[in-house]
Parts: sequence; structure tokens; C-alpha cells
Amino acid sequence: MIQLSSEQQPTGKSERHVLGTLTISHVAQHLFSGAPILYESIKLDLGLSYTQIGLMVGVANILGGFLQMVYSVAGRWVSRRMLLSGSNLFLSIGCAMTGVAGRFEALITGNAVAGVGQAGTHPVSSSIIGSKFERKGVGGALSMFYGLGYVGNIISPILLSGIAVLAGWRSAFYLLAFLFVVAGIIAFWGLRGEASADRAVAKQSDRRLLDDIKSALKVKGAIPILVAQAFISGGTGMGVMTTWIPVYMRDATKGLGLTVGFTGIVSSLATVGGVLGTIYLGKIADQRGYLRIAMLSLVTTTTMIFFLTFYTNFNLLLIPHLFILSMTTFSMSSLLQAHLARSASAAERDILLGLFFTFGFGVSSLWSTLLGAVIDAYSFNLVWYTMVGAGFGALICLILAARGAQPSTILG
Repeated sequence: MIQLSSEQQPTGKSERHVLGTLTISHVAQHLFSGAPILYESIKLDLGLSYTQIGLMVGVANILGGFLQMVYSVAGRWVSRRMLLSGSNLFLSIGCAMTGVAGRFEALITGNAVAGVGQAGTHPVSSSIIGSKFERKGVGGALSMFYGLGYVGNIISPILLSGIAVLAGWRSAFYLLAFLFVVAGIIAFWGLRGEASADRAVAKQSDRRLLDDIKSALKVKGAIPILVAQAFISGGTGMGVMTTWIPVYMRDATKGLGLTVGFTGIVSSLATVGGVLGTIYLGKIADQRGYLRIAMLSLVTTTTMIFFLTFYTNFNLLLIPHLFILSMTTFSMSSLLQAHLARSASAAERDILLGLFFTFGFGVSSLWSTLLGAVIDAYSFNLVWYTMVGAGFGALICLILAARGAQPSTILG
């Protein structure tokens, strides 16, 4: 059972209330993660190339990556409740701008604004969870937060593709804009009076920011994990399922040529694995060790990506294949975060989580542009091989992290 920290028990909301409020915001954010299912329609409507699609995603990720650290550090001076509410507002504005875009320049601007909002959800929510729960319970809390949040990935492909079929892709983005306004209001009111959603780090650390950064980077095994996250963002992380798999299934010349509706159904069925895998593997990792289970997930993910090279057309085996891929690839982020949270002090934890997301989103912007260009020039198979190579690089880093970390943080 997840337990409250003794520091937080006397004041604030209940653990279920806080986790529920954060999860609502997270589900909304992952509804936006299903937007790539609309990219083929946007590409055809606006006459774009895959390189431009990759650049569009890349620009959003550059902003989203850099601002992850900004959001984390801002929690020292600004209420985390306000930061989370503001991130939902930026997402709403960005989706509305994307919906009205008539040219590539307007489209990339809307995605950039959405990237500013996307940057806040994970680091701010993870910091609140890290402050609210005991170290022994933080893994379970994070796995529930991420696992239930991924329900958005199940709903999103069917919801957005259905709206796209009935009313066009623009209407799908207008709906997202409305939902983010609602999520922002819920975060603003739902976290009022909650100590962990306040400027908790500023109260817990009497050192300068630079001192906390230096201390965080000295946490054993932390730097290899940050480098591993840079490799994972090349595709062995969620990007393979949320961006390139939907594009692959929809493409009629180099991919499988599925309709938007059928792609939405397959994506949703596969993403159920992400929800179940994240929650289940998080519970296993509480006993077996977060880093150990993360390495197992990475090996499985890399293997499943390699087997994508064997498909020349749609096969029913693709559904369980993607189900297993989702189980392991979706879980890696929460497992690595839980390891960092358990290894560091409160002030160090916020710095490390900020760096973790910055590395992931920032480097993934370069990967997105590169992989989009690879598809234009070559094939999806070369993309899968590139992701497999990135997976091996990440695995080497995690092995180095395990050798340098405290045994108690590896074994659970």
C-alpha cells in the first residue's frame, strides 16, 4: 500500500486526491500524445513531407525538453499547482493554433506552443509525487500515475481518428484544446492547500541552486541514466509507439497503408499493454529493483522493435506484437524516475528529474528530425534498425549505472 510521508501527513489533501488530480491532468496530456495518428491527414491536406513532420515534432520537443528543467527549477519559487495549471493552458492554446493552421509555419508554431505546455506535466507532477510519498512508496505512486495516464493513449487514437473521419483533423485539435482548459481548472482547484504542490523544494533546501545541481550530478549512477535516456528517446522509449508506429501503419507507400479508423483501433488495443505493463512492472520493481526491471524492459523493447522489420503487410500478429512492445516501452520512464527519486535527496531529486526529462525531450527533437528524413530517403526498416542501435546504447549506460549505484537502490 502507498503510504504518505510523515512530513506531509498533517496537512494537505489525501494521497488518493492528489494522485487522482495529477492523473486527470496526465490523461489529458496523453490524449495529445495520440495526435500523430492525424499527421498523415495533415501531411496530405497541407502538402508536407515526412521531413517537415519530423521537424514539426522536433521543434516542439526542443522547447519541451529545455523547459522541462525550467519547470523543475521554477518549483523553488513558484507554486507547482500554478505551474501545472499553466502548462495545461499552453497546451490548450497550442492545440487551438494547430487546428486553425493553414500553412506549415503556422502548424509548427502551434506545435511549439503546445510543446511549452507539454514540458510541465511530467516534471511538475513527478516532483509533487516525490514530495508526497515515502521513498518506498514512490515507485508504486509513479507507476499508478503513469499507468493510468496512459489510458489517454488508449482513448486518443479512437477518439481523434473518429472525429477526424466525421469532422476533419482540425476538429480533433479543437476538442483537445477544450479538454486542456478543463484539466487546467481541475489542477488549479484540486491542489489548493496541498503542501507538496507548493514551493516545497525552496523550503527543504537552504543551499543555492548551483550547489544542488552539483550535488545531484554526484548521485551514484545518475549520469549514465541521463545518457541512457538520450538513447531511449531515439525510439526505444514511448516515441516508437506514439509517433512512428501510427505513421508506419498509415503510410500507403512505405508502410502498411491502413485507414485512419483501423489504425486508431490497433493503436488503442496495443496501448492497453502500456497501461497494464506500467502498473504491473512498477509493482514488481518495488520488490525486485527499479533499475533491474528497467533493463529487462529495455531488452524486450529493443527485441520487439527489431521484429518489426519482418512485416511487409498487415498481419494480425502485429496487434499482440505491439501490445508487448507497449508493455515494456511505456514502463521505462517511470522505472528510471523511481530509481532516481529513491537514490537522491529531495532537492537533488527535482534537479535530476528535470535533467531526465530535458535529456529525453531535448534529444528526441534531434531524433525526430533525423528519423523523418530517414523515412523520406530510405525506409521504415532503417528507422527500426536505428532504434535497435539506440536501444543497445541505452542498455550499456544502464549497466554502467547499475555498477555505480548503491546496491539497495538496484535490488529494491
